[in-house]
Amino acid sequence: YNNDNDAFINTMKQKEALENYQIAYKLNPTRLDIYSNLLMSTYYIYRYSVHDRFQYAKQFNSLLNVNTADIISHTTKTINKTKLKIGYIGYDFNKLEHPITCFVKHIFENHTSSFQVYCYQASTKISTHFQSNLDLPLYTAMIPGIITRNISHLSDEDCAKLIKEDDIDILVELMHHTAGNRLRILSYKPAPIQISYCAFPGTTGIDAIDYKIIDTSTYTSMNQRFSTEKLLRMKNGFHCY
Repeated sequence: YNNDNDAFINTMKQKEALENYQIAYKLNPTRLDIYSNLLMSTYYIYRYSVHDRFQYAKQFNSLLNVNTADIISHTTKTINKTKLKIGYIGYDFNKLEHPITCFVKHIFENHTSSFQVYCYQASTKISTHFQSNLDLPLYTAMIPGIITRNISHLSDEDCAKLIKEDDIDILVELMHHTAGNRLRILSYKPAPIQISYCAFPGTTGIDAIDYKIIDTSTYTSMNQRFSTEKLLRMKNGFHCY
């Protein structure tokens, strides 16, 4: 049911896709990816209100199944580093023309020397659609000063431990509930400040994510009650063109 939905989505039959996702999730309620697909489908069906979608998102948080003892604690302390460490979790930093890469590459290229940037690659796939020369390294690996790590082979808990070992100060997830997301990593709270950005303007529903970068047109001040994250509303568009 989950896999068959590509045909429905490609033909704009969102109602049928949502019904299939609901059946698939009932058959296997441990599959977070199916629930993410279900949640995203509600954004394409007008009968679902912002309140309905918020309830779906909050339900996702209860499905993460992370033991309290495994959540990483962070002591409050003054940051006394030469460089602030910022980590980004993305699905595929190899696709030079992928929408996410197009939006964040300008940010990566303009990070000042005040920051040490880490990029955590969630996919094992090599892009053939956007990059003709497969011998090229990951896009992020070609930018001086960025450390890129492949986390595709690691469990969510081990990823969280790796990010903690890297001593990341601010962790930014770039996928939201889109395909291939690794949102569960953030539920372990591997960084003291965690932010959702770029892929989609809706709330993730995850209590462990502190902030959502958005803009004043997409989210008004009235929308804060429909977001588990604190909204950081930029004056202009939240995407970097």
